[in-house]
Amino acid sequence: MDNSKRVTLFFVDNLIWVILVGIYTLFVVLNPGFQNLNFFYRLVYFSIPLGFIVLAEAICLLAGVFDLSVGQLTGLVAMTSGVLIVKTSLFQGVPDFLLVLIPLIMGLGLGAFNGFLVGKLKLNPFLATLGTYLVFYGAKLQATGASTVFGFPDVYLIFGAEAIPTILMFFLVFGVLYFLLTKTRFGYHVYSVGSNPEASEMLGVRKSKIYFLVYLISGTLCGFAALAYTGFVGAASPTVASDTVFMAFAGAILAGVSINGGRGSIVNVIGGILLISTIEGGLTMLDVSVYYRQVLFGALVIVAIIINQAREKLKDRILLPR
Repeated sequence: MDNSKRVTLFFVDNLIWVILVGIYTLFVVLNPGFQNLNFFYRLVYFSIPLGFIVLAEAICLLAGVFDLSVGQLTGLVAMTSGVLIVKTSLFQGVPDFLLVLIPLIMGLGLGAFNGFLVGKLKLNPFLATLGTYLVFYGAKLQATGASTVFGFPDVYLIFGAEAIPTILMFFLVFGVLYFLLTKTRFGYHVYSVGSNPEASEMLGVRKSKIYFLVYLISGTLCGFAALAYTGFVGAASPTVASDTVFMAFAGAILAGVSINGGRGSIVNVIGGILLISTIEGGLTMLDVSVYYRQVLFGALVIVAIIINQAREKLKDRILLPR
């Protein structure tokens, strides 16, 4: 491969950072307050609850599957954890700092349910997680009669309420995920199954096992998201993370994760998370109507799919021999 192709491929793979700088610069022009370093710091902090959900969707896409339930799973975990901690005596006497494990364990369990449907029962991932989307949504509203849960211990809320612990938690989890995907056999198998599941099976990689493990990780990341959202708001609301699945898709796809699986950098997903947060923060500062924001975010999802399609065609043109 000649140098011009290497440069083009590098640019295509890391396009998200160019888009991020361009969008951020646009908002700086429209509102000079964006130049404030403290504002950027807050932007990173505000992006973390959604960031966990984007990571959850990204790892599924890398393996060649979908998870439409990430938002409702997060909401169900947040609400159910709230009911168990605040409204029952089930965990009475348990040290407060151990309560943060409850949403993580619940997320792990619900992720295992998705993994069982797709990995073990071999159901279509789109349809299976569409079904669990509806199941989790109904269960979330049933958990408290659609009322907000207050009264969490302060220690439980620290991951979300306080910027530094929240940011540290996110990058610690991201570091573990980065290690798994780039330095272990499991990560190689995720990319292999996402790229060509039939060939991977012939080489001895059980795609059903990889799918199950991917959904397990996705569910756990949603558990972290539930913890962060609860701390951020100071309560568990029935509307928490309700519309995040589309933003999760947009963030992952704009970051270069292929819809077809097997391609994408988990590092670039950070760029996708920051881009979504920048757009949301910029529209808020410009006092754009929430209804117009819905239109713009819907358009962003379409743009993400178009960019993904163009990126895939260009990469194939560069990489595949003629």
